[in-house]
Order: sequence, then structure tokens, then C-alpha cells
Amino acid sequence: MVDVSEELTNAREKDAFALTKAAVFLDKAKQDLDNEDLMAEALNNNFTIWATIRETVKSNDGSMPSEISENLMKISDFVIKTCIVLRDTMNESTIDTLINVNFNIAEGLLTNPEQTAQAS
Repeated sequence: MVDVSEELTNAREKDAFALTKAAVFLDKAKQDLDNEDLMAEALNNNFTIWATIRETVKSNDGSMPSEISENLMKISDFVIKTCIVLRDTMNESTIDTLINVNFNIAEGLLTNPEQTAQAS
């Protein structure tokens, strides 16, 4: 029998990996801004990940604390809108913001919730 906490950990690790991979992809595309196709692909990838996160949070069954759910909705809205704006107007600092958001959320997913609670 698989432990539920192990399943949650695996899901969190997969999500963290997807966000990290998207951040690296965005960074790679930022290094070659003349390659519009690469940037479009990186932005679409990031958009898809965050749209999925948004839908998952939106259908939250109460297993996620409301404060976290609300924050993730706000972040996902910001990221989705930013991905759309960047398709028309390339801005390195805004791309860096998306990269940092992905890395920070990925880090949070990999943090043991019990350790976070003890540190508070």
C-alpha cells in the first residue's frame, strides 16, 4: 500500500520539477531574444503550467489551506497575464520575474511543510 503522504510528496516534486524546467527554458530563450519561436515556445510552456496550476487550485477540495489557495490564484493570474503580454513586448526584467516566480514556487513545493510550520 502506498502512503498518501508519499504520493503528495511525489506530486509536489513533479510540480517543482516542471516549474524549474520551465524557468530554465525561459532563461535559455532569454539568452537568444532574437529567436522569437524559442521564446514563444517557452512562454507557451510556462502559460500551460500555470493555467494547469490555476485550474487545480480553483477545483481545490479543501485539502489546501485557503491562504495558500488564494495566493496561488493571484500568482497564477499574474503569470498568465505576463506570459500573454510578453508575447508582444519582450522585456528581460519581466522574463526574469517569471523565472524567479517559478524557482520560488518550486522551492516552496520542495520545502517540507512540517519544517516550515516549526520555523514559524
